[in-house]
Amino acid sequence: MAYCELGEFDLAVEPFRQALSLGPEFAEVYFTLGQVYAELGQKEKAALAARDALRLDPSDPDAYLLLGWALHEPGTLVEAVAAYEKSLELKPGQLQALAYLGDAYLQLGRLEEAREILSHASAVSSNDPKLHYTLAELYLKLGMREEACREHEALKQLDPSLAEAFARLLGSPPSP
Repeated sequence: MAYCELGEFDLAVEPFRQALSLGPEFAEVYFTLGQVYAELGQKEKAALAARDALRLDPSDPDAYLLLGWALHEPGTLVEAVAAYEKSLELKPGQLQALAYLGDAYLQLGRLEEAREILSHASAVSSNDPKLHYTLAELYLKLGMREEACREHEALKQLDPSLAEAFARLLGSPPSP
């Protein structure tokens, strides 16, 4: 764990693997190893660790969230959605799960479901710039330019660089 606290995630893998060789029945060790893999950008290994954690503890909403994140790619989005939905079933209102589920729905073209979930996420927390970006993108796809602009304004307050990127999507020049 000390390696994780120092941000040395590459060095943290081996101690967790050693711990699992001594006691492979601990879901939390698999989950934490999955988080380490996630920090390293190793989504396939993160998914395997999350699945192992869920095999031992199928009631862990955070392990489902980790699994969804690891599967949040073209080709596995439907599986990611199922993981996010299970996470939310176990822990309703979890902001990250709501935001990721809304983004997955958006990518799958399930726009009304994305709108419902992302609106709910926005009600839970209005301070997440990525959430505002995703909502603005959704509103553009739905032809709701006024709502997209409103989300862009909120985005400008929270993350000006992300707001500039979105301004390019809107076809307007970035703010000075």
